[in-house]
Order: sequence, then C-alpha cells, then structure tokens
Amino acid sequence: MTSGAGHRPCFYLVGATGFPNYGDELIARGWLRYLAELAPEADVWLDCHSPGPARTLLDGVHPRARFVDTLWRLCWDAPSDQPWEVSSWVQDAVHDPGLAPRWAAGIELLGRADVVHLIGGGYVNELWPRHVGLLAGVVAATRRSGGRAASGRSGARAVMTGQGLTPEAPASGPLLAALAERLDVVDVRDGPSAHLAGLGGQRPGVDDVFLDLDGHQFAPASQAPAVVLCLQSDLVAAGCARLACAVLGMLRAWAVEPADVGVVEALPGGDREVYDLLRHQLPGARFVSFTQLWSQGVPARPGQTWIS
Repeated sequence: MTSGAGHRPCFYLVGATGFPNYGDELIARGWLRYLAELAPEADVWLDCHSPGPARTLLDGVHPRARFVDTLWRLCWDAPSDQPWEVSSWVQDAVHDPGLAPRWAAGIELLGRADVVHLIGGGYVNELWPRHVGLLAGVVAATRRSGGRAASGRSGARAVMTGQGLTPEAPASGPLLAALAERLDVVDVRDGPSAHLAGLGGQRPGVDDVFLDLDGHQFAPASQAPAVVLCLQSDLVAAGCARLACAVLGMLRAWAVEPADVGVVEALPGGDREVYDLLRHQLPGARFVSFTQLWSQGVPARPGQTWIS
C-alpha cells in the first residue's frame, strides 16, 4: 500500500478475539505479526468482542495495535436476532452514527481506515446469527459506488479471508452472497462457504491460522505425548458423557497408557469438561491449559495421534 505524505496507513481488523479461544487468538496474532513486518508504522485496530482480554494476550505483537469492539456492539444492539435485520441495522448505523450515539466515535474511526478486514474463523453462521452484522459493517464502512467511496465513508478496501460461513442461518444465503459481492477481496476456507459467498467454481483458500506456522507456536518435541485429546464440550449435541465414552473406548482399544496421553484446553473451561469425566480413568495424563498453550506452544510432533 502506498500513502500520501504525512498519511499514516490504518488497518482495521475485525475478528472473534479475546474470549479466549486458541484458534481465534492464533489467527489474530498471525495477522498482527504479518502487519508488524509489512507495516510497523501503521495504525492497527482490532475490533473484537472482548478487547480487554485481547489486549492482554496480544499486546506488543504489533507496535501500534489497539483494541475496540465497535462493530460487535452494533451487532448486539440490533433490534432483532434475524440476520437480515441485523445487517440492515448495522449498515444504517455505520452510515448514520447518530442512530448509535454511544458508538459514534468508534464508527468515525472505522471510517478512517485504509483497509477493513474480516479475519478468519467460523463465527459468521447459524450459531451466532447476529454476527452477519460484522460482514455488513465491513461492507458499509467501505461502501463504493461506481468505484468511488460513498459520501462520508473511507473508500477503504474491504477484505474477508479464511471464513467458514456454514451452517448458514435460515434464508441468509442470498444475503451473504450479496454482501460478499461488495468486497474487494473474498477468501473462504471450505467449499460450502465458497458456494455461499458466490465464488462459483473457484477453489477455496485455507484457514487463516496457516498464515503464522513458522514453528514458534509449538512446544519442544520432548513435551509432546504420543496421544493428544482436544475435546470441546460447547457444541456437542450428544452430550459430554457420550463423547467421554467414545474417547475412552478408543484409548482402551488401542491399549494406550494413560501416562502417554495429553489433553489440550483450546477453549478455557469448556475444553476441560470432558476431561473431568475421564481423568479418573486416565491417571498420569497431562492436562495442558490454555495459558500453557499460549505461552509455551502446542505439544505437537510428527507421529502423534490426535483425537479432536
């Protein structure tokens, strides 16, 4: 990107950062690391649902990164959970900040960006129907007409990368395609999402997490057990007990020694629930907390078996 004399470039990222959830944090860290190499002098804003925890985790990755929650607040303030209504409300508020006066300063900041970028993850889908407003907000902040910025907006490039858009909320497919059509760059991580985004026969891209795989986020191989479990509880329709039963059955069938098992906590709290059901049957298994994952790296090495 080139900029005029005296203009400091501004990159505005939007992501599901700060919950925390290891994958979402890794994606945000990857983009901040990339921008620190590409444009260390630029202003970088990360719009996320939990800016306080995000700053704690990511402070210093880019020297000028700061954290807000403007578009997330607009999504939550929408008068309905219905994706079409959320999309309309967020776009109206971005175009007329007086509709959302508590977030007007943040909306004006959004309008000054050179790039507004919805970074990767699986958070714009049926599980969280309000989040379609994030994509709508990116479009509204960079709305173009005939190749020129609409009145009052930045004229920035609008970008979406590494998105997983399925399962989509009912009747939202045409909306997602219409919003994606107005972006300058569209990249998704899987075939069904490419279809939803109207990419036709184009091959999908990859998850944004692969942006930052240079080895620094892995623990030493000596700390990597033979078998690793990553067991979410928040989206298990069958129940945690059935998941624990299935995993224990696998380990017993493979004659795995409990001391050779590691359990990683990608989602703090949520990824411990199944382990708590199993731990008395797995004496000596190593539990790797999110804090350890983030600070010491993932205990992964060639030749392991993962159950996820």
